[in-house]
Amino acid sequence: GNDNPHMQCRQIGKARNGNYLVPVLGRPILYEIDNEGNTVRNYSIRGGAFSVVETKKGNLLLPLGDTHGVQMIDRETGEEIFFFGQDDLSDCKIQFAAEVNELDNGHFMLTNWSGHQSNGNSPQLIEFDASGKVYWTLNDEKYGTLSSHCRWLP
Repeated sequence: GNDNPHMQCRQIGKARNGNYLVPVLGRPILYEIDNEGNTVRNYSIRGGAFSVVETKKGNLLLPLGDTHGVQMIDRETGEEIFFFGQDDLSDCKIQFAAEVNELDNGHFMLTNWSGHQSNGNSPQLIEFDASGKVYWTLNDEKYGTLSSHCRWLP
């Protein structure tokens, strides 16, 4: 359990198999829970996650909040596929990694909330690929600090 409500669940995802993917912001673990409320699997992750997305290939993509990173986990093995930390994406500093989605082109869109420690190279949105190459950013003060974004529609 986690007694601090602020560090509990933020965004729970539903997997294609019907189970729920439950990240807990205050713990380095992702729970997979069935419709009956039974934990069917735990995944060890590098830090507390804000949200989780099941990718097209079935892997798990997690923005790790104040761990300042993004991690992809192989759904079958639980092994890490990649991790990008605070300074690993070119010309971008990951602050609070809040929400992430997979785009139709196979890239990922990360919401980078800079509310705790804003600086000039902390864009609100970062589009990147599995190698860590950055393709696009939104870094404009008129949009304020973002902690979530809408899923992209075709």
